[in-house]
Amino acid sequence: MNPAQRQEFETHLAGCAECQAEIAALRASHTQRQPVLVMPIPAEAEPKTTDRGTRRAVLIVIAALATLIIGFAIGWSVWQMAHR
Repeated sequence: MNPAQRQEFETHLAGCAECQAEIAALRASHTQRQPVLVMPIPAEAEPKTTDRGTRRAVLIVIAALATLIIGFAIGWSVWQMAHR
């Protein structure tokens, strides 16, 4: 807020009972607010992180199984077509 805007606001506020009441209500509600308490998360509640190597090994196993399943499905289809 620049000085001219602030002066305009102060002039308006000095003559406006409605705005003065609003400011008083805001100040009262501000002083009545309770501080928010932040509770630390217990160590047992924190998610466990997995080792990067373990995650990579699991992905490799999943990829290998997917390759085997897809290869088996293609082989089965070719065998079925050949024996009709």
